[in-house]
Amino acid sequence: RVSVVMPPMDMGDRREEHGEASDPARVLRHLLSEMTDDEDGAAEFWENTMHEISQEVNKLKAKDLVDRVPVGEYRSALKAMEAVISQCTANGRWESESAVPCLKVASTAMEMLSVESMSGKVYSDDLLQSLVNFVDGYITRVVLPALEEAFKRQQEVEGESSKKRGRKSRTRDWRAEWVEMSGRMSQVLMLLTDVVKQRHIIFQDSELLRISQVTLTLFFVDGADAVHQMQQTSVMLLQAVFANYPGHRENILQEMVIRASSWKPAPKECCYALPAPRLGHIQMLTALLFQMLQACAERPSVASKDFPAAAAGKNTNPALPLLVSFIKQVMEKLNVKRSEAAGGTGFKLVFQHLVADAAKVVGLPDWPIASLVLRAMWKFAYDMCTRESFPLVHRAMAAEILGSVVVRIKQLLLEQKAPAVGGSDAPALEELRAMQEEVLKRSFTTAVLEAPLASAGEVGAL
Repeated sequence: RVSVVMPPMDMGDRREEHGEASDPARVLRHLLSEMTDDEDGAAEFWENTMHEISQEVNKLKAKDLVDRVPVGEYRSALKAMEAVISQCTANGRWESESAVPCLKVASTAMEMLSVESMSGKVYSDDLLQSLVNFVDGYITRVVLPALEEAFKRQQEVEGESSKKRGRKSRTRDWRAEWVEMSGRMSQVLMLLTDVVKQRHIIFQDSELLRISQVTLTLFFVDGADAVHQMQQTSVMLLQAVFANYPGHRENILQEMVIRASSWKPAPKECCYALPAPRLGHIQMLTALLFQMLQACAERPSVASKDFPAAAAGKNTNPALPLLVSFIKQVMEKLNVKRSEAAGGTGFKLVFQHLVADAAKVVGLPDWPIASLVLRAMWKFAYDMCTRESFPLVHRAMAAEILGSVVVRIKQLLLEQKAPAVGGSDAPALEELRAMQEEVLKRSFTTAVLEAPLASAGEVGAL
């Protein structure tokens, strides 16, 4: 085991002894140099030193003085941390007294790796693998079982009204424990997001697969109120993976489709809140898909047989082929799941909320992908209406989608002021009117999707 031996010393005494005023990095150098392979100091290493190292690293990051500590000392410290983390996962020690201290070690290691000026010089593949294994194990072996146990307790509360008062008190206790655990894990996921964003750090395919699988799990579990905070940080983590590792985009979308059969909409208090001026909310799963598609906006477009413009090298949104692939996969599942009992409910709900949420945020500067999503959904909803192979219930759903899009376009048109002759709003309004006519005629073609999208600036208050 890896630990540190430290003489009992107050932090103020240590700073005075090492002359922090003249050398801000001296305390951190001292802490890192004390990390040894002495088993007797393990508890002190976990409980005290990680907290102090974290404080000092963040202090130096704020002052841009991280390079005051030699790279070799960072590398040696991270190697020691890696041994602690891998030991925890290898031994399956997921009980609280072992996992929580290891969580502190993993968090401190990720804080050090997230320093852009040194990230590429100090990390190792073994360290990344150990961090991913630990995060995966902590969520699957600690967080999710705790959530399942919490629901069992909640059912006991609801089922035994005779003991309602006492049960409520205990319910508050375990809810407080869960909030603390959820907040702790959210901080870890945020730190992992910062590491994934570092261009000098390269994750292996197996590690990215585990990251995407374990974080996507959080969007498909019961109890949205309990995992809401972790879902928010998972959106940012998966967005970072989507942006920095193009080869894994299809894998992430396929994993979403596979899990979509069990998806249930969350209550509005557990959704993604929209800021002013258009207050409201959208589902966290929708926000995840939109953010991921927007993350690849600056990447080269991928040729698609469904959209000749992309294949011909024209200016096509690179998110389009990925969006089309996702919608097609959901439609295929709807076509297979011919009855509600067969499991088609989740796919149907995903399809419906994708359109409804895109209509809510279309025109907002933070969600430029929404107009592209609406265009694609119009085309495929029309295809679903006209294909007799789809169950009648799903064709009826597609017809409802077509009608809702017409209503939304009309509403957006009515919200606009009459543009002046030659004004900048004229092209955007004309485009909306043209799209409305296309929807009413149900004459969706590839050209509709390939038409240039109006920018947020052109649409104005749209």
